[in-house]
Amino acid sequence: KIAISGGEDKLQNPDYLYAKGEVDNITNDQRITGFPLTMSLSGSKAGGSAFTFDASFDRRPDVPVDNYKVTASNIPATDITFGQADFVPSRITRAMLNSSAAATVPGDRFDFNIKLLFRDLTFVFDRNAQGDLERITRDVLAGITRFNVGLRMWNTGGPVDVALTTDLDEQLAGRTKKVIGDEFAKLQNDIRAKVDQRIAEK
Repeated sequence: KIAISGGEDKLQNPDYLYAKGEVDNITNDQRITGFPLTMSLSGSKAGGSAFTFDASFDRRPDVPVDNYKVTASNIPATDITFGQADFVPSRITRAMLNSSAAATVPGDRFDFNIKLLFRDLTFVFDRNAQGDLERITRDVLAGITRFNVGLRMWNTGGPVDVALTTDLDEQLAGRTKKVIGDEFAKLQNDIRAKVDQRIAEK
């Protein structure tokens, strides 16, 4: 066994990383000990960011198998430019990122998954809305505060396959329906009020 630790004083520098962990079952022949080599590490910063890394290396079967898992939470994300210069120029800012990744590597094959959660994000618009379409688009975007992204890559012996998923499209569709529905309701109320006013005048 190997014990690991470092960065004891978080207060000295908020960017300093405190880390600890263990490496277990170190041997030159796992078939004798009966256990795979495992590694477990964790780290944190004074600002609340946290990381973990876990791995196992199994050399007992005929086909060796490696497993990896990484997590990161409360990571400040950099600003992301959104839109175009001539239509809803904006930035996603102050977002926090949680992520996890896992990989299984049996022999010369692999299966890799990563999940990203962007949360507490804010859209900052670089100018006032120009026209109804841009105003509605801004209303749609302003209601989105989080979204998920998933990526999987795997190889079963041939070419590498890739799959990407996100719930952002679903959120945009739902927000668009709501905003346009509110616009129609407002328009109906305005028309009804004008008709009632004309009737009252007659």
